Amino acid sequence: MSPIQGKTYEWSGPNGYKSTGSQTVTVAEIADSSKHTGIYTVVVDKLQKHHIFVGINRYLSTKFSISTSSDVSGNKVLSVTGSHASTFEWSGPNNYFALGETVKILLPQSNNSGYYKVTARDQFGCILKDSINLKFEGNDCIGDLSVSYQQEGGPVTTLLGGYPDPYIISTCEDSKSNLTVSTASFLGDWKVIWYKDGKVFLNSTSISIAEEGTYYALLQTPTCEFKSRTIKRVNTKGLSVYFPNNTSSDSLLLCNKRGVVQLEGALVNNNNGINASSPSFQWYKNDSPIPNANGSTFDVTSEGNYSFKTVSGNCVGTSTKKIIKSTDKIRAKISYYTGGSIIDSNVVKVCDIKTDWHSLIAKADGAFTVYRNGNQTYSSDMFSIREYGLYVIKATQGELS
Repeated sequence: MSPIQGKTYEWSGPNGYKSTGSQTVTVAEIADSSKHTGIYTVVVDKLQKHHIFVGINRYLSTKFSISTSSDVSGNKVLSVTGSHASTFEWSGPNNYFALGETVKILLPQSNNSGYYKVTARDQFGCILKDSINLKFEGNDCIGDLSVSYQQEGGPVTTLLGGYPDPYIISTCEDSKSNLTVSTASFLGDWKVIWYKDGKVFLNSTSISIAEEGTYYALLQTPTCEFKSRTIKRVNTKGLSVYFPNNTSSDSLLLCNKRGVVQLEGALVNNNNGINASSPSFQWYKNDSPIPNANGSTFDVTSEGNYSFKTVSGNCVGTSTKKIIKSTDKIRAKISYYTGGSIIDSNVVKVCDIKTDWHSLIAKADGAFTVYRNGNQTYSSDMFSIREYGLYVIKATQGELS
């Protein structure tokens, strides 16, 4: 309404409101504004009476929005945008309560799903309310629970994201597999539960298993749950074995003059998880067991087909055969190796032997020594060279060289 000019003003309104002497008055404090909505009357100069309806709205007129995001720790972040309010009060499932324009739901789980409500207030006490419905699938925890695996007698393998899931352990049925959860990065209250075939197996950070099954661990904190990779153990009675010092050929030469060829047998260490502790050995000649040949090595002094068998508990490993042939002339060979290629030539030209990478590979039917310009230099199968010269290999076995 237009201003009314006068000398005196008498105001009256809801809840006994009265005021005199001013053209402009304050109707009510905002905190109690809902009580003061209604008809207000002003009498000017005790003659003119005017009426006005005043509806006092306690709510903010500017609509705002709620945005969501996640931080690097896996917390859900709620933010109010487009609001001129000064305070924000949040509530939600599980007695959730927070204050601020931006708040967090710490490591939310499925039971944190539901409506999150915010009440915004400006400096005058006007309010505006809004809500958002959030759904969390399972446990939205960021991170990978690390588990180390060790087959008895073998190395430790740490299972993380780069390994297959499930990770399959194929091992001797009598051996034990040790599984340990890494808890170094977890502070405060936590507990580890191991599961076997989907059922609770043991409450411990480490377990030792010998039975077939599918295993995984859960690490629980007050706000989150972390799951390890699945580990499937498969028991076998077969052990993997090989000849570690005779890998180049299935046929070896034996000097016919007091020559000796030493064969060595071994287990494949943790190959696909296969391992065994303290295996026993038995050597065979032409498929017949050799009396008292029960060590990991055996010295051959006659022609024949040789193999070995290892036993660990109920697990057995059988090797391939090495064919030993008698000869009156043993072999010795030296080759040049560089860039992944072997060069069999008596003369090799190189650009710069000091800076480029060069190696020699030596093979012989017996013990050998490599000489450079007549001086003894190496006795290993492969070695690097940094000097020019004439390299010669000399081998001996029995009375032959």
